[in-house]
Amino acid sequence: MDIFSWNGHQFVQVPGSLEQIAVGDFEGRAVWGINADSDIFKFNPTSGAFEQVPGKLVSISVAGLAVAGNPSVWGINANSDIFTFNSGAFEPVPGKLTSISVGNEDVWGINADSDIFKFNPTSGAFEQVPGKLVSISARLRQVWGINADSDIFKFNPTSGAFEQVPGKLVSINGDGWGLNDANDIFLFGGQQFKQVPGKLISIASFGGIAVWGISPSLEVFTLDATTDGLFQQRPGSLQQIAVDAQGFAWGLV
Repeated sequence: MDIFSWNGHQFVQVPGSLEQIAVGDFEGRAVWGINADSDIFKFNPTSGAFEQVPGKLVSISVAGLAVAGNPSVWGINANSDIFTFNSGAFEPVPGKLTSISVGNEDVWGINADSDIFKFNPTSGAFEQVPGKLVSISARLRQVWGINADSDIFKFNPTSGAFEQVPGKLVSINGDGWGLNDANDIFLFGGQQFKQVPGKLISIASFGGIAVWGISPSLEVFTLDATTDGLFQQRPGSLQQIAVDAQGFAWGLV
């Protein structure tokens, strides 16, 4: 798919082709992607191009804000092996996962049996956490998940457990934005999920800076400080979207 980045006014095409894009860190410095051959690429803001990094991955996740001393880029290959980017190369980490998500300081994953795991930097291994999830998303210090029945769970760091939150969703991100099976939009308001006007099939955000989404007809929408709490359409058409710490979007189509 073709790559596009938002320049504040419109989406501008960036050279290259990717099947997945992941964004994190300040000023969009950490933009990573995977192409159809599972090759790995990192965006070089100086050259304005994606440059290949050795290795093969089918999934990649980037920390929202890099924390000194913590690896901020993690991935999984076709064999469910786990890797983290360290000292210029991807290094293997013990374990098997089918999904991985990186917060600021924590790395979470799910295996083929829907078991939940959290990386322990002291032991250098993933350790199982009680519960079953089919999707997980970490951002800043929040961790959300959904089980096979579309029930919603949020990790409570005090109790060390995932606790159920009322509602049904088919997708959720680490900032508490979610979508149900009718493409309705919801945001967690501290106690419960509240519906937001609009219909989306994909949603991406970075904290409270900006929220971007893709409609069922692949139109692009955003909600930020200038849109009065409503999603407004932006020029362009995308199939996949990710948001950096400045609120700017990267997308694929």
